[in-house]
Amino acid sequence: MIEADACMAHLKDLDLLPDGLVAVLGVGSTARGWGNESSDLNFYVISAEPWTRAGVPAKSAPLVPSAVPVTTARVDGTRWKLKHWSEGQVAQMLAKVTWERFTARTGDASPLTEIEELFLERLESAVPVVGGDWLAARRDQAAASAFRAFSSLGSTRAAERSSRDALDRLRADDPHGAVLTARQAFGHAVDAYLDSRGNHGTFTPKWRARRVAETPPACLPFDRYWALETAARLDPDRPAAWVHEVVDACAALLAETGTPSAPAR
Repeated sequence: MIEADACMAHLKDLDLLPDGLVAVLGVGSTARGWGNESSDLNFYVISAEPWTRAGVPAKSAPLVPSAVPVTTARVDGTRWKLKHWSEGQVAQMLAKVTWERFTARTGDASPLTEIEELFLERLESAVPVVGGDWLAARRDQAAASAFRAFSSLGSTRAAERSSRDALDRLRADDPHGAVLTARQAFGHAVDAYLDSRGNHGTFTPKWRARRVAETPPACLPFDRYWALETAARLDPDRPAAWVHEVVDACAALLAETGTPSAPAR
């Protein structure tokens, strides 16, 4: 991640620092140390009040206000991408994942949309350019919330559904469909375990192997994880054996994941 003073100077020159600035956070793969020469630099810019500018595109989120301005700039040959959030929007996202709401849920779907879930999961690996105290406080709030539980439960239910579907496809003499569905189940099961440990990345599966290496399950050594992820041991003449191996691995992962529950008071 770029040095803080240089980063702030560039943002000032680009006129991208709003009044009432609260924090500038480096997020994404580069913040996690996973970037490469072609990686963008991604930032969240947090302000006390919503920031707007004519002509700046925005993504939509079910928040008030609903607009999340997104700006891009080329700095020294690298693309910078910034999402501008207000403190009120952040508070609304955290309010959606309280333990009270988790207990009262009527289904397994996350109360967050993709852009909201990405924001909260990236808090855990964000690097503060400015606003370190603000980040620490929001990170503590997210960790004490039911965010991990919502994320893990959604992935768990998806893994269970796909596992059942894979076995049903075998029984229906559809081995190719069973293989593809088992691969989906495995991805969901790995995400469920990682979500439960606070290592999120449901919407960025390209980083799943790194996340497993960071937070390895006891039931799944990395070499076996990678063999299943890449279907390295799949015998085209015996697909059912591989499907059953994957479904069993999913069951073991979900058992290690456990059932989300509120912390003891």
